[in-house]
Amino acid sequence: TLPNAGKIHALIPGLVSKIFVKKDDKIEIGQKLLILEAMKMENEIDSPVAGVVKNIQINFGDKVEKGELLMEILN
Repeated sequence: TLPNAGKIHALIPGLVSKIFVKKDDKIEIGQKLLILEAMKMENEIDSPVAGVVKNIQINFGDKVEKGELLMEILN
């Protein structure tokens, strides 16, 4: 796997409207991680890797910038 595969970054600026996982959760590839709301659209962010949620850098209601680190998953 790629060294940064487990680092989940915001692909667009937006508002964190839902977080579906918590630290130490075991997750599968394609599992829903969070919803990023941008321009009234809900963008579902799914996991590119299977593993364990190591860090969550964001909270519900946070505004994030494009490229910002949202969470890290260790596989």
